[in-house]
Amino acid sequence: MERIARISLTSGHAVKEIKLLEKIRWKCIDCGKCCELGAPNLSKKDQERLEKVEQLKPFIVPLKNRSTANLTDFSLKSRKSGHCYFLFYEKGKSRCAIHPFRPTLCDLFPFYFEQKGDTLFLFALPCLGLGKGDDVNEKFIKNLLKNKDLYMK
Repeated sequence: MERIARISLTSGHAVKEIKLLEKIRWKCIDCGKCCELGAPNLSKKDQERLEKVEQLKPFIVPLKNRSTANLTDFSLKSRKSGHCYFLFYEKGKSRCAIHPFRPTLCDLFPFYFEQKGDTLFLFALPCLGLGKGDDVNEKFIKNLLKNKDLYMK
């Protein structure tokens, strides 16, 4: 995976500079492939927010491993197929049954950050929406950076 951007941070983790390293385009095409990978791990904020919705509590399940230090030991429930429990299809498009409550990792997909000292690097996972839609530009990256704390050490 190529680095898409380098984000320089201040000592207080504020964004100092965003440098685009690769020009790419992306648009969600509602294919559902990301949701077919399984239910997402939850951040602390996700877990707190979802636990306030009584109907969703049974779908918050413990994890064996977590991939990022700032995620909890919980995820949403997956189906036996491995797909996220809340994925459904309508007229050939994927839909999320809890879209207004969806976890942070769902909002970020296919993008993720890796921290190296006072720098964050932006990467993209394989996704059918890459190469489609609008340019991934500084404004787009600033919006993704609202969730950078998930990746901070």
